[in-house]
Amino acid sequence: RAGDGLEFKVRGEQTSYLELRLRDGAAPARTIFPTDAPMTPRVAPGDTLPVALAVGPGGGKLVLTALFSDRPRSVGAPPEPDTLLVTAVVAKE
Repeated sequence: RAGDGLEFKVRGEQTSYLELRLRDGAAPARTIFPTDAPMTPRVAPGDTLPVALAVGPGGGKLVLTALFSDRPRSVGAPPEPDTLLVTAVVAKE
């Protein structure tokens, strides 16, 4: 629901480099992690991401895409063939 806060925790089997993108309703996708960094940071299983995000108003859905890689990548760049993409779709009320 609008105003609900979201927390993001890394799940996986190994340390990797991560970019997290969000699309809220019809708005264009944007990177929500990392913020203000040109390259993806290294994260480990169990890490909680320093992302403060509240669900925006209106219906539709949130689409979250995590881009995991074995080496740093430029934030905002298209995924490389060996990038693991994990997408979650959450319906908004």
